[in-house]
Amino acid sequence: MGRRHEFRLNTAVGDNDEYGVNINSRLHLGRARLQANVRRTWTDANTSLIGNELTQASLNLSVPIKGATLNMTGRYNERESGTDRNLGLRLDLQPYRFGRSTLNSSFRITRDNGSTRILLGVRLRLDSEHWSNEFSPSLYYDRPENRSNDKGIISNVTSTWQDRDVFLGDVRLTNRITDERDDETFETELDIASNYGNTNIEAVYSREQDRLSYGANYTGSFLANADTVSFGGKHLARSALVLDIAGNADEESYFDVRINQSLQGSAAIGEKTIFSLRPFETYRIELIPRGSSLINFNNQVKTTTLYPGNVVTMDWQTDRIVVAFGQILDTKNKPVSNAVLDGVQGLATTDQFGLFQAELASSVTELGVRTRESQCRIELPDYDASKTVVQLGKLVCQ
Repeated sequence: MGRRHEFRLNTAVGDNDEYGVNINSRLHLGRARLQANVRRTWTDANTSLIGNELTQASLNLSVPIKGATLNMTGRYNERESGTDRNLGLRLDLQPYRFGRSTLNSSFRITRDNGSTRILLGVRLRLDSEHWSNEFSPSLYYDRPENRSNDKGIISNVTSTWQDRDVFLGDVRLTNRITDERDDETFETELDIASNYGNTNIEAVYSREQDRLSYGANYTGSFLANADTVSFGGKHLARSALVLDIAGNADEESYFDVRINQSLQGSAAIGEKTIFSLRPFETYRIELIPRGSSLINFNNQVKTTTLYPGNVVTMDWQTDRIVVAFGQILDTKNKPVSNAVLDGVQGLATTDQFGLFQAELASSVTELGVRTRESQCRIELPDYDASKTVVQLGKLVCQ
């Protein structure tokens, strides 16, 4: 019926004179949208493939207006146990944003089988780098069909802290206070998703029942093959990849792990990290160094294919890199000028005064020195490998 109109009819026929029809329609009028659904079944059997006899109908109209959206709904449900009639009207104002914060407001009227409820609510959300705080008070007025009227305020306050990049895993702490008509509850929940598995700890206190409920659960994987035994993983799967990254580095250095060009998590140096993956697929694994230290490693993209029950271990060797400054002298205490240094990362040379700047792996203990006329070697003195920049002073080439 065109791009802005849709009509769908479904019918069903069963044994024992069982019939059913379902009609769905969607209509766009400018920016307004109208949806309608009608369902009817006929049956006399106690056990029917198409269900019990019933009549259902629903209508929804959504109309954007200046600065707001108006929604009107109606539902009708007639079945053997009784008939339900529901009408609703909702007005949502456009969100008001200031900085990283948002204010939403809405007005609702519902009528369910003769009972009426009016609800006026606002939701204020305040966001920062790690915190997300939300305050949602609502003013309600209830007029039940056969009971006295009721009015009051219900509210919900939620505060969530997320670590972002503070830890290698994903840490989220949520605190929530809910003030309903019949009860007040206080809830706190801690979620930790790391390469060692997923941990959830939750506690809820009900003031009305004066009861504290709490619980914790952990999910992870235990994996073994001929090369390694590991446990952990953020997800459960029938196959897995284990990254074994050897080397020494400070606590702030780690690797982001990209699998098929998608960031899947982080891996620490000196540990084995599990990634649970689907079988029957080929994966490309790439490591991206993070942290304040300079790291030397084989940064090639590795590829593997996983099968059910398959655990593949990939090894990387890393070394911490320091930027070293110094001066190279010969045995006569004269500068070794215009020399090429062997054993460094990349290319490093001395100037006319024998001064040099070079990137060194922390495991290197001596360097080769080559000029056009001669070759010699220097032994590196002890230095603080935890620093990024070190001064080696004067070095005598033997």
